[in-house]
Amino acid sequence: ANGAAAASGGGGAARRRAPPGHFTHFDDGSSVDTANAHLDSLRGFATTYSEQLSAIEHALAESLDSQVWDFDASPVALDTTPYEQTNVLELIATPNQLFNKVLRVFAWACDEARVLETHAQEYFYAPLLMYGEQVVDDGGAGDDDI
Repeated sequence: ANGAAAASGGGGAARRRAPPGHFTHFDDGSSVDTANAHLDSLRGFATTYSEQLSAIEHALAESLDSQVWDFDASPVALDTTPYEQTNVLELIATPNQLFNKVLRVFAWACDEARVLETHAQEYFYAPLLMYGEQVVDDGGAGDDDI
């Protein structure tokens, strides 16, 4: 009996047990090693990505420095941007007629939202940005002081 008490903590004092479902903390340092390895791999990725971005920036800097069109030398320019001439409603074609109707409504709503956004940018954004702005007088001599 004495040997069992000495092996369990000794002195006859009852050893405290953790409640069920509670685990004691065990740290063998593997979590720190794993975190460091992951951090090293992320640093390597960031370095590689930074080098790639730098190479792209360097390649673009050379092509962007030269002017493609000089207004002084040639006052006429051609806009060669391709514009799609198909109607959205022509692109919607499924065997299910109900699904076609729903898609057409959403396509129309998206087109209308795009038109309204353009209209708002042209006519309303600038006045709304200035709405509510007031000139603040810093307390200098004014009409009230006279």
